[in-house]
Amino acid sequence: MSDTLGIILFFVIGFSWTIYVIQEMFITGSSALNLSIAKDDGERKQIQVASGLHFDGIEVWLVGSIALLFASFPLAFAEIFTHLYIPFFLLVYALIGRGLSIEFIYKMESKRWIRSMSIIWAWLNS
Repeated sequence: MSDTLGIILFFVIGFSWTIYVIQEMFITGSSALNLSIAKDDGERKQIQVASGLHFDGIEVWLVGSIALLFASFPLAFAEIFTHLYIPFFLLVYALIGRGLSIEFIYKMESKRWIRSMSIIWAWLNS
């Protein structure tokens, strides 16, 4: 790999991580607003629907940045993954749990179910 291509890929990976983190702040903020600011179920449902719509698009940036790192800098990826194996899998499990809690909030009409899914969603964002 030439030096120029390596530098370009470095900035592309940095850009994709930056876009992911900026968009992730929206989901984290909306989960905090969900429990503290929303006055009624209508406002809470609007926040959750908006977050659910953006959730899949945000994860594409995460997967893309990890795939770019693996494809362009395999030795760096191996070194990072060796030391951060457990945190990466905890991140994956938290992302799966957060996605499930967003999708399953309104699958049952029980107030207890909606409240527990909202708490799980907020807890997995912290």
